[in-house]
Amino acid sequence: MKNLVLTFVFVLLLFAGCKQNTNNVEPTSPEPTATATPVCDILFGYNLDNDSNNFLENSLVGSLFEMSDEANINRLSVKLNVDSDYSIGIYTDNAGEPGTLLVETGIKNGLAGWNTADIGLTTLSSGEKYWLISITQNKGVRVCTSVNRGYKGYTYAWSDIVSDGMPSSLSGWISVSLCEQKIYASYCN
Repeated sequence: MKNLVLTFVFVLLLFAGCKQNTNNVEPTSPEPTATATPVCDILFGYNLDNDSNNFLENSLVGSLFEMSDEANINRLSVKLNVDSDYSIGIYTDNAGEPGTLLVETGIKNGLAGWNTADIGLTTLSSGEKYWLISITQNKGVRVCTSVNRGYKGYTYAWSDIVSDGMPSSLSGWISVSLCEQKIYASYCN
């Protein structure tokens, strides 16, 4: 009888250990999560929509800006009048003219309106002046004639952009009065 009780207790414990937990819910696929839209801060440039003119193709055009604080940049944007391939670069300042190329977008396919291209993370120093320079294959960089922040032009063949990218440095820029291109630099995280 003692063996029978021990066997009964053993079987009871065995079944108790194997009993399924009915409180558990079957695993399900995880809920899809929304992808966050990058938050972008326009750090410097001219991003208004008060267009009044456009600049010719085969011309590098640039606007000068002074940094009030150190800033990290990872995107450049330009407003085009027509669909066109374009390229944008940031240059140092050399006594009021674009100096040395710091970073460029490479050639991008653009549409009429605002176009944005990613660049490698670039740190710009507080108190320094920088040029935002663009060029288009077709007539197309939008400008405004109501401001004058330092605007320069330089005739440059689009075919040279295609083969060599933005020039590393140039001299002999011409001043263009009372103009500023629609271009800005931003940081997005």
